Amino acid sequence: MTTMTTAHDSLTGQILRRLSRLTVWIVFGLAALIAVIAGYILDPRVTAAVLASAVRQSTPLVLGAMCGIIGKRAGVINIGIEC
Repeated sequence: MTTMTTAHDSLTGQILRRLSRLTVWIVFGLAALIAVIAGYILDPRVTAAVLASAVRQSTPLVLGAMCGIIGKRAGVINIGIEC
């Protein structure tokens, strides 16, 4: 009985430690997210610049992915699609 109890207690302790670490990560992640959102709300110019940069940076990737889809549907498998 004692070996079963100690194994159960150690498993419970491990689960509690993992949950406490997860809780800390979630709290810090939410705090960082709130700080970023507050920064974007306070300065709309930064928000516009970040969105414009995201569109500029993602356009080649999106076009390459669309070309891959069109080529695959046409029966041409191109493993060297470059963006």
